[in-house]
Amino acid sequence: QQHEATPHVQCANFGLAVTLFFQQLAAQKQAQKLKQVEQAAEQRYTKIQQDQAQRMAALQRDILGEQARAMAVQQHAEQVDQALAVVNSALHSGMDWDQLHEVVRVEQEEHFNPIALLIHELKLEDNIMVLKLPTTEDLEERGQENDDETDDESHQENDTEQTTILVPVSLEETAHANASRLFSQYRAAK
Repeated sequence: QQHEATPHVQCANFGLAVTLFFQQLAAQKQAQKLKQVEQAAEQRYTKIQQDQAQRMAALQRDILGEQARAMAVQQHAEQVDQALAVVNSALHSGMDWDQLHEVVRVEQEEHFNPIALLIHELKLEDNIMVLKLPTTEDLEERGQENDDETDDESHQENDTEQTTILVPVSLEETAHANASRLFSQYRAAK
């Protein structure tokens, strides 16, 4: 009498009750498996969406990086051409690669040559030089700092480090040709 209020099914005999019980049990297991499969599919879908969003963000960063590199080369074309001329003239005169690396190091560390300071790395085997160029934000900040003249030198150095961009340039091309190539890469990636 205590279970009269709960829903129940009456069966004609015990065998029919057992059959009905196991059918319902199998249906519940199947529904549970279906629910698990749906949840797994939903999790995969969410993971794929997140992965795609991350890839799109990375692609956007790469595209903006290409544009920033091209603009930096274009804005500093004179210094880039000077750096290319110095390295190319040393190579054409027959200077050994190790000697050229040493000359660049000495000019950077001991003489603080502004053109040598632009050179971040020489990849002579690939005919590439990586330059560390200031970005447009750095130029604007320098102009404001020079007007205000309130910042000390260490603060200016930190700003310069944070607002430079590494740009690989071909030793075979001029600054404008390198900028054109970088802009082409930017348009192709866009």
